[in-house]
Amino acid sequence: NLIKAEMVKVLTDKYGILTINLQNGMGSASFDNGMTVTVANGALTFTNVPANTQQKIQVSFTHGVCTTAWSKAVSVKTK
Repeated sequence: NLIKAEMVKVLTDKYGILTINLQNGMGSASFDNGMTVTVANGALTFTNVPANTQQKIQVSFTHGVCTTAWSKAVSVKTK
Protein backbone atom coordinates (compact mmCIF):
# COMPACT_ATOMS: atom_id res chain seq x y z
CA ASN A 1 0.00 0.00 0.00
CA LEU A 2 1.72 3.19 -1.17
CA ILE A 3 -0.17 5.31 1.37
CA LYS A 4 1.59 3.53 4.25
CA ALA A 5 5.01 3.43 2.59
CA GLU A 6 7.93 5.41 3.96
CA MET A 7 9.89 5.28 0.73
CA VAL A 8 9.01 4.56 -2.89
CA LYS A 9 11.54 3.70 -5.58
CA VAL A 10 10.69 4.16 -9.24
CA LEU A 11 12.91 2.41 -11.80
CA THR A 12 12.86 3.19 -15.50
CA ASP A 13 15.04 1.44 -18.05
CA LYS A 14 15.70 4.82 -19.70
CA TYR A 15 16.34 7.20 -16.77
CA GLY A 16 17.51 5.04 -13.84
CA ILE A 17 16.22 4.84 -10.25
CA LEU A 18 14.45 7.59 -8.33
CA THR A 19 13.86 7.48 -4.55
CA ILE A 20 10.87 9.32 -3.07
CA ASN A 21 10.78 9.79 0.71
CA LEU A 22 7.16 10.08 1.83
CA GLN A 23 5.59 12.19 4.55
CA ASN A 24 1.99 11.22 5.39
CA GLY A 25 1.77 9.14 2.23
CA MET A 26 2.86 11.98 -0.05
CA GLY A 27 6.05 13.07 -1.75
CA SER A 28 7.74 13.79 -5.04
CA ALA A 29 11.13 13.74 -6.69
CA SER A 30 12.62 14.42 -10.12
CA PHE A 31 14.91 12.49 -12.42
CA ASP A 32 17.95 14.27 -13.84
CA ASN A 33 16.07 14.87 -17.12
CA GLY A 34 13.34 16.85 -15.29
CA MET A 35 10.67 14.12 -15.29
CA THR A 36 8.89 14.28 -11.92
CA VAL A 37 7.10 11.50 -10.05
CA THR A 38 4.57 12.42 -7.36
CA VAL A 39 2.94 10.06 -4.85
CA ALA A 40 -0.44 11.16 -3.44
CA ASN A 41 -3.55 9.24 -2.38
CA GLY A 42 -1.86 5.94 -3.26
CA ALA A 43 -1.25 6.93 -6.89
CA LEU A 44 1.88 7.71 -8.89
CA THR A 45 1.71 10.71 -11.24
CA PHE A 46 4.40 11.45 -13.83
CA THR A 47 4.95 14.97 -15.19
CA ASN A 48 7.42 16.46 -17.67
CA VAL A 49 7.64 13.10 -19.44
CA PRO A 50 9.66 13.50 -22.64
CA ALA A 51 7.62 13.23 -25.84
CA ASN A 52 8.24 10.41 -28.32
CA THR A 53 9.88 8.10 -25.80
CA GLN A 54 9.23 4.55 -24.68
CA GLN A 55 10.28 3.24 -21.29
CA LYS A 56 9.59 0.42 -18.88
CA ILE A 57 8.62 1.51 -15.38
CA GLN A 58 8.80 -0.53 -12.16
CA VAL A 59 8.00 0.41 -8.57
CA SER A 60 8.93 -0.90 -5.13
CA PHE A 61 8.16 0.50 -1.71
CA THR A 62 9.47 0.25 1.84
CA HIS A 63 7.56 0.39 5.11
CA GLY A 64 9.87 0.11 8.09
CA VAL A 65 12.10 -2.94 7.56
CA CYS A 66 9.91 -4.50 4.85
CA THR A 67 10.61 -3.82 1.18
CA THR A 68 8.54 -5.15 -1.71
CA ALA A 69 10.06 -6.76 -4.77
CA TRP A 70 10.08 -4.68 -7.90
CA SER A 71 6.67 -4.66 -9.57
CA LYS A 72 6.20 -6.15 -13.02
CA ALA A 73 7.43 -3.69 -15.62
CA VAL A 74 4.87 -1.52 -17.38
CA SER A 75 5.87 -0.33 -20.84
CA VAL A 76 4.81 3.26 -21.54
CA LYS A 77 5.08 5.11 -24.85
CA THR A 78 4.47 8.85 -25.10
CA LYS A 79 3.40 10.84 -28.14
